[in-house]
Amino acid sequence: MNCSVCQQPVSSGAMVCATCGAPCDVVLTEAALTEAALTEAARELPVAPSEDARSSQREWIDRLLAEVLGRPASVELVALGRNAQGYEEYTNEADGSVLILVPGGSFAMEDVSGDGPSTQITVGPFLVGKYTVTNAQFARFVTATGYRLDAGDSWKKYAEEWGERAPVVCVSWYDAQAYVKWAGLRLPTEAEWEFAARGTRNLRYPWGDDWDASCCCNSVGKNEPTGPQPVGSYPNGASPYGCQDMAGNVWQWCSSKFVPGPYSATDGREDPTGTGTRMLRGGSWLVNRPAIFRATTRYLNMPFNRNRSRSFRVARSIDRIEV
Repeated sequence: MNCSVCQQPVSSGAMVCATCGAPCDVVLTEAALTEAALTEAARELPVAPSEDARSSQREWIDRLLAEVLGRPASVELVALGRNAQGYEEYTNEADGSVLILVPGGSFAMEDVSGDGPSTQITVGPFLVGKYTVTNAQFARFVTATGYRLDAGDSWKKYAEEWGERAPVVCVSWYDAQAYVKWAGLRLPTEAEWEFAARGTRNLRYPWGDDWDASCCCNSVGKNEPTGPQPVGSYPNGASPYGCQDMAGNVWQWCSSKFVPGPYSATDGREDPTGTGTRMLRGGSWLVNRPAIFRATTRYLNMPFNRNRSRSFRVARSIDRIEV
C-alpha cells in the first residue's frame, strides 16, 4: 500500500511511513489495543518532517485512544495553586475534577474487620478528588460515551431532584470504574482514602477528634432526612488536606476488595477483576449514628449494588501529572 500523505510505498504492517513519518492506516490486533501499547506506539513515532504530518500523527493517536479506551487521549492537569490547608490543587481537564496533591506519609489504619489492632501503613504521594463526582460531571461522561447503567437512569431522577452540584448517586462500583477510566483517573485505594481523611495525626473525624454535626451532611437527630447537599457545602468539615465531604453526604466507593486482616496493597485486595465485595467509606446523609462518620469506619457491599446514598471520588497517581 501507499502512504496517504506522500504516496510512497510502505511495508505491510508498518505504523508510520518511512519516507514522511505520517501514520499508516493499519489494523491493530486486539492485544495491541491497550493504553500501554498505544502509548508505546506514540513514543516510537518518528518526528514528522512537517507540521501537517505531526498534526496527523497526533490526531491518529488521539482517535485510537478515544475510540479504544472510551476516554480523552490527553488527560492534562491545570495548576490552581494552594488551598486553604496549604496543599497544591489541580483541575483534571477531562472531567473537571479538582484534585489535591496529598504528599503521602504514615498513619495507623485499623483492621478491616474492625476487631483487630491498628497497623502502621505508609502511602506514597497521590492525587485525590477534592469533592465527590457530581451529577453534572457524570452527565458529561454519559453524554460523551453513551454509557448506560444496568439499572437504567435512576441517577437522573435524583439529579433532577437534588441538582447538578449534588453528588451523583445510584452508581455501582462498575459504573464508578467506567467513569474514572474515561476521565484518565482511578478510584482511591482504601488506604489512600483513609489517609486523605485523617492525615498523619490519625484524626477520628476529618475535622478533628470530636463529633460535630455541623461539619457534615447527616441525619443524626433528624426524623426526616432531606438528601445530600451540593458538594463542598460543609467547608468546616474539610480533612487536613482540604478534601470535602469525607464524612457524610454519600458513601464513597474505593478500589479495594474486602480482605480480612491488616491492609496490604499486595494481598489481592487491589485486584480490579472479580465480583467480590468492595469497600465504601464516609457514611451518608441517611446515617443517624455519629460513630459511623469516623474516618476509620468501613462498609462493604457487592460491586453491582446501587442506591441513593452511594457515590465516589476520584484519584490519580502522581507519576502521571503532566501540567
